Amino acid sequence: MSVGSFLRRSYPEPEWIIDDLIPARGLASLAGAPKAGKIMVALAISVAAASGQTVLGRGTRQARTLFMAEEGRGVFLQRRIDTLTANLPTNVNETPPPARRLELLLDVPLEVSVELGRARMSIQDLLNLSP
Repeated sequence: MSVGSFLRRSYPEPEWIIDDLIPARGLASLAGAPKAGKIMVALAISVAAASGQTVLGRGTRQARTLFMAEEGRGVFLQRRIDTLTANLPTNVNETPPPARRLELLLDVPLEVSVELGRARMSIQDLLNLSP
């Protein structure tokens, strides 16, 4: 298909959890250098989705949210979640309350690999390659 044909096609507007950032259906990923704040951004997005609050200047559709973290993040996550949820409005009639819409799956050992052509290597080995 040519680019011109593609651009003339009509597609339905997707539904969003975070406006124009995270679709209600599909997959989103967050990547960056070590210590760049990826976990804090991911937690902020998760808390916003669970509570229906704005995040990164964008509107949010409230949804149950699962935050999955690798092992060894307990105290770090507790502090961040306390900070992010401290000022959430509370409505005693709301079931479940916003903070309860955020679920955690902790200590998940992840083994991720990438296949380049016919070579398999771990993400860490891939990142250690130099030009």
